[in-house]
Amino acid sequence: MLFGMKGRLSFALSMAIDFDCLLIDEVLATGDAAFKEKCRVALEARHENSAFVIVNHGLQVIDRLCNKVLVLGLKGGPFFSEKVHQTIKEYEALLKGEITPLPDEMLEA
Repeated sequence: MLFGMKGRLSFALSMAIDFDCLLIDEVLATGDAAFKEKCRVALEARHENSAFVIVNHGLQVIDRLCNKVLVLGLKGGPFFSEKVHQTIKEYEALLKGEITPLPDEMLEA
């Protein structure tokens, strides 16, 4: 519970500062639904004027907020793409075992 409160306080403080770029590490993975919604609204409000580096397993958050994606942990090495939605769909299919090997474009990175 204490970690959750620290995460909430850290996020609240970061939103009080006018930033150019914010590093966000799994902040949206903690807390209840109401807190996650507040975080989402706050980030979307900052989306126009600020950059984010988001480390997250919540692919919906990445799909909604990001215009570039870097996938780590692939056998071919890191994969960078500006096709966020398509890359997420291919990554999900890979995790489910629906595609093997990786699409050529994911191996070329």
